[in-house]
Amino acid sequence: MLRRFKIEKSSLKTFFLINMLEPAEVSRDFERLLAYNLKEKLIGTLPYDMNVKAAVGNCQPVAYYNNRAPFVVFLDRAITNLFEKI
Repeated sequence: MLRRFKIEKSSLKTFFLINMLEPAEVSRDFERLLAYNLKEKLIGTLPYDMNVKAAVGNCQPVAYYNNRAPFVVFLDRAITNLFEKI
């Protein structure tokens, strides 16, 4: 893709988004460790959320299925973080 669109690798910024993080103490420690190691490259985490499974089962975006679902809230934060960093 980079060659096809003639994008220089040196001009790319890399960011990380951790998906399906379990809501447990181990996960919080893991998240802190990642945040420390990735520093400014980590834009956020997305929790494991049964609303995602239910929305997919109903062929709907999660935000339409339940706009207050934890996944939606964390995704909104991650998007905001990404736009602040680019």
